[in-house]
Amino acid sequence: ALIPIITDLDPQAVTTPSRTVSRINRDVRFSNDKSPYRPRMWIAFKHNSDFWTEQPTYFFQVESDSYTFGMGVYGANAATMRKFREQIDEDPDRFLNIVNPINKSKTLNLDAESYKRKVPSNHPKQIDRWYQKKSVAVLTVKEPDKTLFTKNLVNKLEDNFVKLKPLYDFLWRATVIRG
Repeated sequence: ALIPIITDLDPQAVTTPSRTVSRINRDVRFSNDKSPYRPRMWIAFKHNSDFWTEQPTYFFQVESDSYTFGMGVYGANAATMRKFREQIDEDPDRFLNIVNPINKSKTLNLDAESYKRKVPSNHPKQIDRWYQKKSVAVLTVKEPDKTLFTKNLVNKLEDNFVKLKPLYDFLWRATVIRG
């Protein structure tokens, strides 16, 4: 049900189920945790790349006590975050227009680690909170509710993914892929 939505948002995103849906079995070959199953399942709509954690990705995740959805760049490299801040510096008002709906949202939250040392910034706090992050992830975490088991879940995901599209595009313009 999400494939047409994701294809509209990003025609280059991989939507093949075998490439987007996590496996239930844990790869125990290199892990200290030898339990056979993962405690969570997810769908991640990423680009076909070895470095997908360094690129914007829409996702949905479910585990026993919650479900989570959103968009982010989880392993953003330093070059990407430097370019991200440069883009903010070039046009802070444009960036503020992009993130205002997220800053005002009661459900979408910026969830990323901050730098230990503050990056110099002259921006207002609505922008500075983004400027100080090592990566960018915007997500919603919810306890299991009846929405999780209805078709309304797809509508909820679509509404939020569409709301995140301007930031997704902004992040893609900042993405520096290792090569």
